[in-house]
Amino acid sequence: MTRPAVLRTGYGLLAAAFAALAASVLPVGGALIVPSFFLAFVAAWFLAFSDDDIPKWGGFAILAFVVLTAALFVLSNPISFSHNGRYYVEPVSPTLAQAVYDTLVSLSPVIVAGAALAAAWERETPVRVLLVGGAVGLLVVEVVTLLPASGQAQASLLLALFALSALACAIGAGWSAARPEEYA
Repeated sequence: MTRPAVLRTGYGLLAAAFAALAASVLPVGGALIVPSFFLAFVAAWFLAFSDDDIPKWGGFAILAFVVLTAALFVLSNPISFSHNGRYYVEPVSPTLAQAVYDTLVSLSPVIVAGAALAAAWERETPVRVLLVGGAVGLLVVEVVTLLPASGQAQASLLLALFALSALACAIGAGWSAARPEEYA
């Protein structure tokens, strides 16, 4: 694949990942959360192996985040396997690993949005504005969810802000994918 095709594919997959994340707030959209992060993981591969320096490091940041999250998941759960008997691998501190894992999972939209912003930093100003707005919106949602809840109205507003922020990220990443003349 040519460099523009690799970058377009990476940005397009990021746009699809954020669109799925935005749709996940719909009543039947909860099943889209896992596919959205799978799409972001595949997009990270395309960006990481592009010849463009900034998107490459944005892709590597997402890949490193996925590896760290998987490692913390393994560390937070006891593992047993059988080979000429039973072997058990107990985590060093399951509660600490579980707490860090939960925090990373809850921050994952913000981290992916930040990496998408870094990957698209060389694009047009509206792309950066959309991605910065989306990342800030996702960060606000994360911070407010850490505060004590004040009712259903707050939850509805947070879901709306989450969907709007993810949609802004999807538009920004899609715009990056649709601008071939910037890759020349």
